[in-house]
Formats: sequence, structure tokens, C-alpha cells
Amino acid sequence: MDRKMKKGYNIVEVLVILAIISILASVFIGYVQRQVQLERLRSSAYDLKAQLDSLRVKSFSDSQFKWGVVIESGQSSYTIRTRDFSDCSSQGSINRTMSLPSGIRFNRNVTLFFNRMGYPENASCGFGAERIELVDSYGRKSLICIDRFGRITVLHDKNTCPGSS
Repeated sequence: MDRKMKKGYNIVEVLVILAIISILASVFIGYVQRQVQLERLRSSAYDLKAQLDSLRVKSFSDSQFKWGVVIESGQSSYTIRTRDFSDCSSQGSINRTMSLPSGIRFNRNVTLFFNRMGYPENASCGFGAERIELVDSYGRKSLICIDRFGRITVLHDKNTCPGSS
């Protein structure tokens, strides 16, 4: 038999190649989505740290008000607030509301103000360390740790802040 040599690919070969490419693309897209969410989580933590640093400085320089934040668990926004230095019973006046990127939320309630010395205070003016937990839709966590002297640090993939029990 004399057969001519065919050039090109048959339909089965093309379909196999397309199936392999689509499987690889779906795996890659899932990986990219998880990485984008992780970067949103980390940048949110560093943005909030910068905001807290700014509020701490405002409390140093403002002669009338303490500055702070009120955070509610499960929410993707927080409020920046002011209250009088002598006020220890209210959550203060809302200055503005800040939002987190989509898929990022807070994991615990926090009321945190800074006094004239820059030390953190809770809702009832008690001094002490505090932590803010941010979580993404995949359950990964970033912590913002505020020690009793007002130093603020960011940790990723940890459950506790240094020095806490």
C-alpha cells in the first residue's frame, strides 16, 4: 500500500492538548486568586498599622481628644473615633469609617484608644496590650499587636502576640 504522509494533527490529539492546557490553567488561576487574597490581607494589616501609628501621634499632639479605633468582629470596616481624655465610658465620636478590601474581615471586637503618653487603653480606660486579628476568606490570619507601651507590630500566620499568654 502506498500511503501519502499526512501533515498536521488529528482531532483527538488537539482535544488532549486542550484538556491538558485547561487543567493547568484552572490550577494556576486558583493559585493566583489565593496569592492575591494573601497580599490583600497583608497590605490591609500594614495599612491599619500605619493608621494606628498616626492615631497614636495625634493623641500625643491633640490637647483635647484621645484618638482610637472601634472594630467589630466579622466586619470589613472599622471606625476612627475621638473621645475626651476624661471620658472612659463611651466609645467616643465617629471621625470616619474605613473599609478593608473584599474578602478581608476582623476576627474579634476591639476598642482601642491612645492616651496622651501614647499608651493603649481599652473601652474602660484600662491599660494593657491589645491585638487586632484580620482574616481572609481562606482562613489565613494577620495579627496587629500593640504592646502596653504602644509599640505596634504586624505578624502573619500566628495566633498570639509576643509576650501574651
